Amino acid sequence: MKIVDLKNEMDARFLTVDERFDAIDRRFDAVDRRFDAVDRRFDAVDDRFRAVDERFEHVEHALATGFETLRRHMEILFEQSRADFRLGLERIDAQQHQIDVLLSSNTHEHSAFVEMLQDHEVRIKALEPPNRPSKTPRSR
Repeated sequence: MKIVDLKNEMDARFLTVDERFDAIDRRFDAVDRRFDAVDRRFDAVDDRFRAVDERFEHVEHALATGFETLRRHMEILFEQSRADFRLGLERIDAQQHQIDVLLSSNTHEHSAFVEMLQDHEVRIKALEPPNRPSKTPRSR
């Protein structure tokens, strides 16, 4: 074999290797395009996540503000309820005092009534009408 033949054979092999490298380069280019598309999708997903994060921050702020407003409102309601409860207890106490006064008065009047009924003569006079002269004779 001559050098020229060897050179031609090597050039043919290098040409085959070059074609293979070109095919691999095309495949890498296709993979790069796919990765670029995936990167764009991830960028879109990142944008969506940013938007969702902003909405969550807005909702968290609204909830915190609403919670604070609700807490203040509930404190006011509890204070009003506490005042109403105290007023109710004061009313009950006043009514109990009135009941105690009435019971005391009733007890005093009852004891006076019992004392009056214990006196036999007073009881008879209280129960029987005074003696009137009868118009018809009873015993003859």
